[in-house]
Amino acid sequence: MSDKKIAYFAKISNLLGQFSKGFIVCSDHVGSNQLQQIRTAVRSHSTIVFGKNSLIRKAIRALIPTNPNLEKLLPILKYNVGFVFTEGDLRAVRDALLENKVPAAAKPGQPAQCDVTVQACNTGLEPGQTAFFQALNIPTRINKGTIEILNDVVLVRKGEKVGTSECALMQKLNIKPFHFGLAVKYCFEGNGSSVYEPEVLDIDQTAVSAVIAECIGNLAALGLATGIPNRASMPHILGNAFKDLLAAAVESGYDMPQASHIKEMLADPSKFASAAPTTTATGTTAAAAAPVAEVKEEEEDFGMGGLFD
Repeated sequence: MSDKKIAYFAKISNLLGQFSKGFIVCSDHVGSNQLQQIRTAVRSHSTIVFGKNSLIRKAIRALIPTNPNLEKLLPILKYNVGFVFTEGDLRAVRDALLENKVPAAAKPGQPAQCDVTVQACNTGLEPGQTAFFQALNIPTRINKGTIEILNDVVLVRKGEKVGTSECALMQKLNIKPFHFGLAVKYCFEGNGSSVYEPEVLDIDQTAVSAVIAECIGNLAALGLATGIPNRASMPHILGNAFKDLLAAAVESGYDMPQASHIKEMLADPSKFASAAPTTTATGTTAAAAAPVAEVKEEEEDFGMGGLFD
């Protein structure tokens, strides 16, 4: 092994031992000048390393006896990838990496990153090139001695390979539809104990709370549908049972303290208007506090404790 490879091997080994988290990134279509700009942008908190995958795998295998979790990184070291080691916030570092992009012209055979649309405009090209537009089914006309495109035309759809003719047209119109930069493929934490896709970083507390609330709702619905009580469905079961008791007391005329207020409202419909919530200056409802107090009083009378809290 040459001195250069030995130094690189030692560098990778030291970084894997020094940093506990980072990214696996892909550098396709990223030039050396752009890569240097990215290095400068994240130099204060991150270290970017590229090299031969064989050397990186060899360095990882040498560290597996002391850290078996690093073995999870081996299957994802494919194609033109590298490491971004950091101790900063992964979400902030990822955003900093993705911000550094440069526009680039399309190349023949390259998959389109997005839909490429040629807008209706005067191209400034001479009429002799009309056949070129006709070959691509782009409607044109001659206006003041130049070719004018009549309608917006989707030249290439996202995911489709860019053809030679489409590339030539984009070059003539000076269209650079794509942007290239480092693409974050995977994140890893805990010295490789956790490896996941970068979309996980976009999950915030609000999203987690929404998922938990949905799961609790599904659990409650399952308990109610099957008749098998669980902690999520019990408040609903007891609440429905209490409503049935109130309905039975009102219908039968049974003297039940908790139903007295409802009987009074049924006897005097005008009380429904006074019970309706009204919006106050602070944006809250004036009757919002009263029902809560009544429910608590009813729960205390039945000895249900905090089941409805």
